Amino acid sequence: MNALSLFPISDLPDAPTLPEIFSLVDLKSKFEQWQDFIKGADGYNIDGKKKMCAALLLLADELVNIIFLGLSVDDAKKRTEEFFVELSRYIEPREDTDVVSRAYEYILAWVAENKSKFARKSVDDVMPPGAKEESMLEVWGKFETSNTLFVSGKILKSVLDEGGFNYELTINEFNRRGWTVKAENQIKSTKTARINGIPVRGIEIRIDV
Repeated sequence: MNALSLFPISDLPDAPTLPEIFSLVDLKSKFEQWQDFIKGADGYNIDGKKKMCAALLLLADELVNIIFLGLSVDDAKKRTEEFFVELSRYIEPREDTDVVSRAYEYILAWVAENKSKFARKSVDDVMPPGAKEESMLEVWGKFETSNTLFVSGKILKSVLDEGGFNYELTINEFNRRGWTVKAENQIKSTKTARINGIPVRGIEIRIDV
């Protein structure tokens, strides 16, 4: 008698199975997709075997989200991308390529080219009823102080994406380096400021680092 005979297969609980959409071809495709995703973090030492290992971790995390947590494919993918942001904190940045500094310089250059889109009003930025100031019809943020700039999160993400920078990784590293100003007693990097009297979620960046 061996150990297996003590536990008939029929008595074992059913193991979770992959949804039908996940064939071996699908899994290979998803693995390659996660490898491509990691390319957005080219400011870190992720290449060769490290890149493959990281992609496998992300694939495994996505499958856990779907099979054990019951998340939809889209929600599972989003949760795994958030997991990678946490994982990136433990990955050593490359010394030869400081992508984060280039992203910071890219943002400052973008602000300089679009200075008219940033308000210099009071803290609340409340517009008088019926006011039609043309220069304030489209505002992307405001100068909170002479040394800090508040930018709409939606706008900032669009700008970084256009420049080829990963938004989540960039802001995460900005926070680590102390280049952002967080709301008092808050952990999250985003904060709320009023633009034309409307509360907007965004990032306050130091412009004097």
